[in-house]
Amino acid sequence: AREAALSSGADGFLAKPLESLAAFQQAVLALLAPDARPRGPRTVSDDRIAPDRLALHDDLALVAQELADGPDAGRLRYIAGFLAGLARTAGDAGLARAADGLAGLGPGADRAGRDAVVAKVTEALADRLAERAAI
Repeated sequence: AREAALSSGADGFLAKPLESLAAFQQAVLALLAPDARPRGPRTVSDDRIAPDRLALHDDLALVAQELADGPDAGRLRYIAGFLAGLARTAGDAGLARAADGLAGLGPGADRAGRDAVVAKVTEALADRLAERAAI
């Protein structure tokens, strides 16, 4: 995505997930015109960015509902991308594999194969939602 963004005229690119406030701040400041940059020393936080657990729970519940509604192939591609982003943000390799399974469903996937992949993803979501039930 970096190459596509930059070749389309973007001034910069920040890969997701963002993990450091300092890196984010430096990237933004580096793109400002020199006369617009803050002068002198400035506080730079080395805090790590962590996913919002409540928002993550809500997003997982949304994906589970979408899958229960029986989405078409186009919607499944969107869900796969959305789920992959959630997995990266949460550092969840198992969820990333589930998203890859959805992404691997081509338009010609047979119904049984599609249903099996969706069932696996639905199970993975249910496990994660159960873990976070106390949130």
